[in-house]
Amino acid sequence: MSARRNTMAGILSGPIDASPEDRLAKVYPTVPASAGLALSHRASGFSGTLVRVEGGGVEIRGRTGLDRVFRLAPGAFTVEGKAVSLVRPAPLAGGRAK
Repeated sequence: MSARRNTMAGILSGPIDASPEDRLAKVYPTVPASAGLALSHRASGFSGTLVRVEGGGVEIRGRTGLDRVFRLAPGAFTVEGKAVSLVRPAPLAGGRAK
């Protein structure tokens, strides 16, 4: 027997009306954002080497030398072909040298 369609369900009935477990965001593995890391921005396809972490984003230098800044968002980058979330690197023990 086929499932009966709810006639009161509107055009937005679906993922919006899904159970909370179905709406939870996917959790991506975290990778420290260290200079020299080869990565790609998933939404734009821009690839290059991480130059620095700046405010709420990262600066990436492409193969042609173009620098672009991207926001640090969960799952926004790929490293070695896997979607990841970049995180600020842990501070060095002992702080800065004087």
